[in-house]
Amino acid sequence: MRRLLPAWIVCVAIAAIASGTAVPVLAEDQSPPPILQWFESSYQTIEERTPDLFLAGYGFVWLPPPFRADQGNFSAGYDVYDRFDLGRPDRPTLYGIEDGLRSLAKVLHRAGVGLHIDFVINHNGSSNLSTPGFAEAGGYPGLAITLPHDIDGDFHSASPPASTTSDRRGSSISPTKRITVHQKSRGCP
Repeated sequence: MRRLLPAWIVCVAIAAIASGTAVPVLAEDQSPPPILQWFESSYQTIEERTPDLFLAGYGFVWLPPPFRADQGNFSAGYDVYDRFDLGRPDRPTLYGIEDGLRSLAKVLHRAGVGLHIDFVINHNGSSNLSTPGFAEAGGYPGLAITLPHDIDGDFHSASPPASTTSDRRGSSISPTKRITVHQKSRGCP
């Protein structure tokens, strides 16, 4: 059963409209545009689907780490191995190559869509000095795996001190440093 507005409301509305005092009220959405977490596609696919992204009203795209992963070319990227390798034509990452990422960024910006890259500074792969061939291969590019004055180099100790705590997976987490920046080892003052 339909319910009618009370007669007095209808009369006030008609009088306001007739006298010209009625002012239309428009609501304006002040919310920021939504972010799309797009972790399951190549850079090329995302670039091709940018018109759909734009039409759906997204304002930002959030991508996973683009770096070379420790567990191979098909890792989601959170086990960072080489922060300087964003994929090459002869050896792409799971998502593509560096030129593909650059092209995607340009297309998204042309469409007015922002790009967020998930970069967790403290994430590294699980390789360490006890991993066969890791030290001989040079370790993690750009980081020192060992130094004359610090056996652990830029990393936390592989043999945790007694004051560590364990996470749910049973691995030890040092309550102190995870990565140390040894400026003198990089030629910095």
